[in-house]
Amino acid sequence: MNLPKRLSPDNKTACLIHSWGEKYSSLSKNSYNSFVKHHPDVDVYLLDEKEIIPFLYPEIYNFEDEDVSRALPQAIRAYVACNFMIDKMKYEKVIKLGGDTITTGRLDEFMRDIEQGVPLKERVPVLASLDYYGSAEYPFFEDEFCGHDVKSGKVNREELFGYDNLTLINTNAHFNKSAEGDYRKALMELGGKSNTTPEEVISNMRDKIISESFDEENYREGYAKKDLKMEIHNLNADVICFNGAAGVSKIIAVFEKYNLLQNNPTALAHIAIKTDKELGKAILPDRFSRETVEILLLLIAEKNKKSVKDIAGAFYHNLNEQGALNIFANKYPSINVFQYLEDQALGGLKDPKDLRDMHSRGEFETIPSVEIVDLTNTTNVCYNVRGFGELKPENKNKNLKDFYVRDKKLYNHTGREVKVFHYCDAIGSKEELHNSSLVKEYLDEKFHSKFKEDVIEYLKDECGCENLL
Repeated sequence: MNLPKRLSPDNKTACLIHSWGEKYSSLSKNSYNSFVKHHPDVDVYLLDEKEIIPFLYPEIYNFEDEDVSRALPQAIRAYVACNFMIDKMKYEKVIKLGGDTITTGRLDEFMRDIEQGVPLKERVPVLASLDYYGSAEYPFFEDEFCGHDVKSGKVNREELFGYDNLTLINTNAHFNKSAEGDYRKALMELGGKSNTTPEEVISNMRDKIISESFDEENYREGYAKKDLKMEIHNLNADVICFNGAAGVSKIIAVFEKYNLLQNNPTALAHIAIKTDKELGKAILPDRFSRETVEILLLLIAEKNKKSVKDIAGAFYHNLNEQGALNIFANKYPSINVFQYLEDQALGGLKDPKDLRDMHSRGEFETIPSVEIVDLTNTTNVCYNVRGFGELKPENKNKNLKDFYVRDKKLYNHTGREVKVFHYCDAIGSKEELHNSSLVKEYLDEKFHSKFKEDVIEYLKDECGCENLL
């Protein structure tokens, strides 16, 4: 198989837009045209499920084998292709976008470091954007949580069922200054009360802030005022930028280590247990297979009057490339970039424990592994679904009527500039939307019809989107 050729010989930046199936054919053209419109200086590759194969290390993976999806699952292929473009095609920077995005402005936050001439070894390896506001659950750490073998299905039942809160709330929830002010005020009011300790006050206040943060009206108010008391660093895998292979290669390694597939029996077991712990306790054996867990999920679905797809699908963000990205960001807040840049191949990664040990001995300097470019309180841009300004995904089209255009830029209802409009509506899993025409009709009704006319004209004229309304 011939290796892909660069679109230009000297360009240091590329963009990969990946889509899957005929249903995305029209939508992904909007993704391509809009990015090119705002980034004529970037090499852009629009790749479907067949076109991406030459970018997936064909010397390693035999794509004529029927079982290739097991060796290199669809879920991680776009990230492997990004790694390939850096490793083999020698791009310094690769931006990865999903085929359900519209780039509505120049992505300055992704491009600034290279435009300013920052050396690759000094750049943050992963520039990321925020997913929906919520703390996803990642119960896959055999060394930190459940003491189980994630691939074999062998499990310590006592530990598996002993955790009620299998979330990363402690590491991806961040309290801002107004929340810290609430802490100080509560501690001052504690005064001489001897029956309550400062630790208890802080714990109670923290629980109160978490509870209030997941109230819809509180969220809307905090979002509008750029004053969320708690920010959730839950990252979205579809709008992301990689500087060198340091970050993307490690995310791939995390995916492989934890077997983050939706058919992973351990992952499915956690989904089942979280949905119905009582039923799980009753029938889940000490060693289980995928078939065992699928039976459990069927019973839970029947009991809760839901489909298995609805139950398992709700946990998508814990798995696949999305799970790997967030585990990487939370487990490895800083990395040794120089070590990774020396070894960009998929198979040659250092064990992260070795790197942590080296760091504890002061043997090298580290830099942050991830920078979030669209934090709610401290930035004025939207790169992803937080731009909808709603707590619940089902309300994502509520504020579209108040989006507006000014000085050839798109803004949301709170005056934040929208750089990427990401539908993020599980189009791929909607079986009834089996072709591009049905997808267009669906998006027209749910999204495009809600926009003002000037926004539609902006998307057509300034973003090259031909397939709207």
